[in-house]
Amino acid sequence: VDKVLARESLKKLKKDVGFVLPLQNGLFALDMLLSVASDDGGREHQVLGGVTRVYAEPDATLPNVVRVTNTIHSMEIGIAVQHDSAGLSERVKQIVSLFACSALPSPLHRIETHFSRDVVSAVWSKLVIVVPLGLVGAATRVPLDVVAQHARGLIIDCARDVQDVASAQPNVSLYNSPEDAQKAVARVASLVDQATPGTTVSLHRDLQAGRVSELDTQIGFIVRLATESNVNLRCLGVLYNALLPSDILARQASERSCTNPA
Repeated sequence: VDKVLARESLKKLKKDVGFVLPLQNGLFALDMLLSVASDDGGREHQVLGGVTRVYAEPDATLPNVVRVTNTIHSMEIGIAVQHDSAGLSERVKQIVSLFACSALPSPLHRIETHFSRDVVSAVWSKLVIVVPLGLVGAATRVPLDVVAQHARGLIIDCARDVQDVASAQPNVSLYNSPEDAQKAVARVASLVDQATPGTTVSLHRDLQAGRVSELDTQIGFIVRLATESNVNLRCLGVLYNALLPSDILARQASERSCTNPA
């Protein structure tokens, strides 16, 4: 998502009619849409936030086929910027009900869709989980079960880094107490401890294969936000900068292939 695409998305909507709903991981796309909406006459209330929880990976033998690997799927949708209109919330809830009733292909027909009163915090809560798993796995270049044995501390430090950056943002409320924050980190560590042999996440696989990844839009966004918020990072910035050259090369190769198709 870039500003050109964001503007085009909003142009398709009449003012105060309809919504734009980004479902990409991280906050980059949401932040971009909100920035463009703000410049376009204060249309932030037409930008929704969304969080999906679907585990999937590319098929090992079939090109362009993605396999869903879990049986519990959920999605949260909410208003990205708090608005005082009760009618707006009701309209968003109607959208949520449409997703809940939609006929989706198996096994996604079991997806649970909920209205979130604080969807931005929900996005941050997911980042506390997915960022450490992807970043540490990619940086160490080993599956998560091996990370659990030899780099578990990096997982914990990355999770805490994301929590610290989130806590420094206005209107973001992740936990009710420090104990809740500690439990969240423990859950991330538990995911690594319980990882089946050979488990990797998409960021790791994309970087390893030389494909364009979410490194900059997902993790780079957090690193830059940490700088703006004067948050000292334990390891998130170092690991991001170590992987950035590979991501840049992948993007350059992708741009060349688009410019000069075979």
